[in-house]
Amino acid sequence: MIAMTKKILVSLGLGLFMLNVLAGSNDVQVIDPWVQAPPPNARVLAAYMQLKNTGAKPQIVTAVSSPVFDRAEIHQTVIQEDMTRMERRHELIIPPNATATLKPGGLHLMLIGPKKKLQPGDPVPITLTLKDGSALALTATVRAARMDAGGDRKNMDHSRHDSHAH
Repeated sequence: MIAMTKKILVSLGLGLFMLNVLAGSNDVQVIDPWVQAPPPNARVLAAYMQLKNTGAKPQIVTAVSSPVFDRAEIHQTVIQEDMTRMERRHELIIPPNATATLKPGGLHLMLIGPKKKLQPGDPVPITLTLKDGSALALTATVRAARMDAGGDRKNMDHSRHDSHAH
C-alpha cells in the first residue's frame, strides 16, 4: 500500500512539473499571434505577435519550434546599404513590465520549410522556450500581411533563409 501511494505521489509530482513546463511562464502573455499568408511555393514565412512580460524580472526566449515547419528562428530585420536582410538572434529578451513587439520590418519569428501548404485562417502551433526551461505554447493564425504595419517587402531579401546552416 505504501509503495502504491509513493508511486501515485511521484506521478502527481511529475505531472504537475510537466504542466508547469508546458504552460510556460505565467509572466509572459502572447497578444495577437499571426503568420503571414504565404505566396505559392514559399519556403519561408514569418510570425508576428506581442510578448508582454508582466513580471518583475526579464524573460528570455531562447528557442522557437513548430511542428508545421522544419525549423523556426528568432530574426531581426536590418536595413543596410538600401537592402533589407534578416539577422538571426539567439535570444529575445523581454524586459520586466514591458512588451516585445514582433512585426513586419522588425523582430519576427522566421518559420522555415513548411511541412504543409497553409491557407488564410489555418492555425499554426508555435512553442517558445524560455531560458528558465519553461515552454510557452501558442497558436498563430495565418492571415494576409498588413502592409500598413511596415510590411512592404519589395527590397526584402529572404533568398538565403532556407539555406542557413545552424
